[in-house]
Amino acid sequence: MPEVATTPHHVLVCGVGGITGDAVSTALADEGFAVRALVHRTERTDAALATGASHVVVADYDDAPSLAHALDGMDAVFFVAPSYLEAEPRWVEATLEAARLAGVGRFVYQSVLHAYTPTMPHHERKARAEVAVRASGLDWTVLQPAMYAQTVLRIRARSGDGRIDAPYDPEARFAVVDVCDVGAAVAAVLGDARHVYGGYELVGTEAHTLRELVAIMNRGFGEERNIFEVAPHSLPLPSTWSERQREEYALMCEEYGRHGLLGSRAALTALLGRSPADFAEVVERAAGGALR
Repeated sequence: MPEVATTPHHVLVCGVGGITGDAVSTALADEGFAVRALVHRTERTDAALATGASHVVVADYDDAPSLAHALDGMDAVFFVAPSYLEAEPRWVEATLEAARLAGVGRFVYQSVLHAYTPTMPHHERKARAEVAVRASGLDWTVLQPAMYAQTVLRIRARSGDGRIDAPYDPEARFAVVDVCDVGAAVAAVLGDARHVYGGYELVGTEAHTLRELVAIMNRGFGEERNIFEVAPHSLPLPSTWSERQREEYALMCEEYGRHGLLGSRAALTALLGRSPADFAEVVERAAGGALR
């Protein structure tokens, strides 16, 4: 059996500039880790430093020298990829190889809840990446978060006045998670070597239908929005997305409409040593304390 690594201090956080990387960088910095933020564009430097990172490095997963520079002197890596990108398994393998060459012992990979779901290509790619992580020879941990509570808030933000444009069945049931609790979970697994070789579902709430989640938002924001089920392609998706990314998003919505996305809160509760935030708490925070 390989020797289990000691608790790391210097952590490279990938994906800073995105919702997950920012939350993880903040949580690790708050717990006293020395965070190096990996960004892909120089103009993101100031925002990355604002998350609590000690310093920032610009790197490209397809550029081995830049990865080697990013990993130099690090004890651990947290890796998360942007959504719906075909390159994710290749980028994971490149980062694993660079970590091995740099002598980095710990690797925390953020996958997704129920990664092996063949109807969702972006989930299945994460399942393949998990295999590479487990075969890497590093001291790995795999985290599998549910849909973010903040994703539901984003549905509200992109909808028109007085409405919620739902790209799947409002009766589909979901167990969501606060991205801040995901960050706290990363700090927990990196702060305790017992979590090496662990795989954890990160689920923050009991199951709710989308209709119930919308009712919680209506209370929290003091408004009454009605749900309209719409075609995924009709939504204002990111202009940078390719047609393939849009199609994968539509496939995800179809899967969600049929089966929702459910999981257990047990693992996250144990990791945090407390109950995860429920959706009403996340809404209250977003609404500036409007929820009572």
